[in-house]
Amino acid sequence: MRMNRLLWVWRATSLIVAAVGLVVLLNSVGMGLEKADDFAAAKQNSGIIVNSVEYGVVRSGHILTFAAIGGILLAVGLFQGLRPFSREEQEAWTANSHRREQELPRIDKASRVIQASPQTVYEAFLNPEVLVSWLPPDGMKAVVHTFDVREGGVYRMSLIYMDAEHAGAGKTSADTDVVQGRFVELVPGRKIVQTAVFESDDPKFAGEMRMTWQLTEMGGITRVTVLCEQVPEGILQKDHQRALASTLGNLAKAVESDR
Repeated sequence: MRMNRLLWVWRATSLIVAAVGLVVLLNSVGMGLEKADDFAAAKQNSGIIVNSVEYGVVRSGHILTFAAIGGILLAVGLFQGLRPFSREEQEAWTANSHRREQELPRIDKASRVIQASPQTVYEAFLNPEVLVSWLPPDGMKAVVHTFDVREGGVYRMSLIYMDAEHAGAGKTSADTDVVQGRFVELVPGRKIVQTAVFESDDPKFAGEMRMTWQLTEMGGITRVTVLCEQVPEGILQKDHQRALASTLGNLAKAVESDR
């Protein structure tokens, strides 16, 4: 079984603890040798021998304490860092890791630099005839049914699979995804925020997805970043991010050809 990445972090942390313990232990040995030299020097002067003994007893206690701490850290760190993990432990760590990942909010993201101004890119979102030329990922086409492009305005469109590879992959029918939503925020040349709801009988595709298109000016060209939140669980993240990258590639072709 491939070891969970958290187990490697645990091993590394344990070995760091062992290294700290070794340093503390070596320092304790050094202090012990230094104390022995001090005591030997004090014996040459009988006038301070009593005070030296008392000082040595106190300091010996400190040194032994540090040595014990160092030894414990070294032993525990080496044991945890080098011992083999059982199959059950690895499965438990993996399950906990997956559970934590599921608890985190999912955000699907793609980004691309496009050789066009932010305003040119922004306008490609406003015209439905232009939109259908770049929004569908490769292997799909789009048909716009409703398109009221204003804040609070609604839209409805169909995304249709055209290749046999994705036969039966549609959310609404065998080859079609019907999506409707609204425009939440429109900032000319800067940002488009919209929602999307798939018409589907499958509960895995239920819920309102939120998409934010951020346009960042970079000296006459634009970095376009799309963030998708509250993505339905039926949409695999790797497939979705691949589709988003494809869409951005189509957008680049659509607006860069006008330059």
